[in-house]
Amino acid sequence: MRKALPLVRRTASLDQAIAAVASFLEEVRLCDDLSVKLFGVTAAQLTVLCALADKDKQSINELATVVRSHQSSVSHIVRQLVSKRLVSKAANPNDARQKLVRLTSKGRAIAKKWDAGRPLLVAALAKFPPESVTALTKLLDRVSEEMSQIRSATT
Repeated sequence: MRKALPLVRRTASLDQAIAAVASFLEEVRLCDDLSVKLFGVTAAQLTVLCALADKDKQSINELATVVRSHQSSVSHIVRQLVSKRLVSKAANPNDARQKLVRLTSKGRAIAKKWDAGRPLLVAALAKFPPESVTALTKLLDRVSEEMSQIRSATT
């Protein structure tokens, strides 16, 4: 049986934070639109391509860890990239149960172009002092963890 979400009294600061997150998410969506227009792949797909450009031949689980996403989400993205011939999958010589994902030459070219173009989020974050980026990272990690715990408690 599902539990109800906890009731929280709305405050002006919470409303401002929610508006800021909504604005940020809209920018992320617009970046996704830009990556599709420029490269024919989504931002999530680009993230996987760039992770493989940094270290080729990774398992789905390794990729999920690197891109900080769920294994099933990365598996879906990899299937999409395979269909676009940007990555390929081959048996892991050390573990026959596992497949390794690697970039094709077409996938490597896209990752290289994107990396050279400095993704918008990286460029924006680079304008802040390192301690601000660290503080933002810690806060976002805490928000994600709290959301995950609340979600788990309600299912």
